[in-house]
Amino acid sequence: MIVCIKEHYKKNKDQLRLIKELGLTLLKSPPKKNQPKLDYLNFGWECMKASDDANAFLDTAIVLVDFSIKNLNANSVNVFIKEIFQKMQDFVVNAGQGDNFYMKLEYLLVKVMMTAKDFSELIGFENLLGLLNYFPVSVRNKLCEMMLNFFVDNNKKLQDGFMIHSIF
Repeated sequence: MIVCIKEHYKKNKDQLRLIKELGLTLLKSPPKKNQPKLDYLNFGWECMKASDDANAFLDTAIVLVDFSIKNLNANSVNVFIKEIFQKMQDFVVNAGQGDNFYMKLEYLLVKVMMTAKDFSELIGFENLLGLLNYFPVSVRNKLCEMMLNFFVDNNKKLQDGFMIHSIF
């Protein structure tokens, strides 16, 4: 499939759309061997790096992050996510994005939060905090609140009101 996409679809946007659809299929029925999984992720990332369409990039990134979470070790997933955030910063700096873009980014952050062991790991992702600075204040506040709520809800230690009060 990857060879067919390379040979028959020259436009990056078309390639990203097909990579996304292939990824959705592979999520439902993953290959048994690791090499096809790595080939898919590597080709997907090559196409994503060449993209100049923020929405197509994000659509593909969501699927590739989900696929990598299910098929790679945590360190590899974190490296991949860092690269995505770095590229995302280019999109946000170069052009103002609409609400659809922010909703997709929010969905991507939810996927990323599911992989992070704790809040410090998420905050430690290169470019994440810098990326948030480019969003409107209302969107930035919503994303930060969503991240904090996720970690407070999913960490037993943080459900202790006394501890939270001590931290703040």
